[in-house]
Amino acid sequence: MSDKSNSDVIHSFNVSPELQALQDIFECHQCGKCCRIGGNPLLSDADVCRIAVNLGCSPVDRQRIPIEPCEVHGADYRIVLTSPCFYQDKMTGLCLINDFKPQNCLEWPFISFAKGMCDFEHILVCPQAKKLLKEFLGVCNQEK
Repeated sequence: MSDKSNSDVIHSFNVSPELQALQDIFECHQCGKCCRIGGNPLLSDADVCRIAVNLGCSPVDRQRIPIEPCEVHGADYRIVLTSPCFYQDKMTGLCLINDFKPQNCLEWPFISFAKGMCDFEHILVCPQAKKLLKEFLGVCNQEK
């Protein structure tokens, strides 16, 4: 399944050109590591409605959309069942809502970092983000 292009993500936050460039070339390989360390993505009303439509349930169905109000970083809700994320398939590690995942997940890792929603250690759990940062910083692995 293809992930929504990062260039399609609407940004309402002023992000440095460097972090924006890294986010634009970031490609999620669905390893699930970010879902295991966080797992409580912030959601907007639009995210909740999109998830409900795609899951074929009501936005107030707390069995399928376990959220609670949250007013952090401009969000309306957060997922309450975490570690790993409620929507991470526990057998495969894949995201069960990847094709309609929340904006917060689409902006991970570099835009989320710029917004203060994760720290540098969280970014480094992602093999793809780590690889991009090494390339950006000019760091290469030298085998001896």
